[in-house]
Amino acid sequence: MIGTTTTPHSSYLYLCAGFALMALAFSTFVPASTETVMTAMPAQKAGAASAINQMTRQLGQALGVALVGSVAASGYRGGFTLERAPGVPRSALEAAGTSITGAIRAAQGLGGPARAVVLDAAHDAFIHGMRLALGVTATLAVLGAIYAAKAIPSGDVGEAPPIEDELALGGLIVD
Repeated sequence: MIGTTTTPHSSYLYLCAGFALMALAFSTFVPASTETVMTAMPAQKAGAASAINQMTRQLGQALGVALVGSVAASGYRGGFTLERAPGVPRSALEAAGTSITGAIRAAQGLGGPARAVVLDAAHDAFIHGMRLALGVTATLAVLGAIYAAKAIPSGDVGEAPPIEDELALGGLIVD
């Protein structure tokens, strides 16, 4: 939630505090979730459990980046409210309203106060998009934690029965 209070003038120390809290959360919850997955399966299925754990983590990261990136981009476009400014052509404002990169490129062709006005509006829109994305992320994290607390079974699921026929293992190998 620290990220949702960031401004264009926030110090690097402020950002570092947010990243440190994020790293602390990852270092606390990732090993715990891995342990939960690995102990939920019998030892004979540890390889499959590890593979599923890794696949779901990577899929979740990819989907998370796509979702949060879309929310941030949409928030930027919605937060760029500069409709007219003295000395700024309409085409530059349209380009600046599409993305932060568009705003920087548009501002490069401007001079003096017009450049500063476009960049200030872009910075504010960028922060608006990031706040929106971080708010959505925090909400999803809380909802995920509530779901996990209710859905993840507690206790041991027991051992799988031993495989009696060593040759039966050959049928489990996939090329």
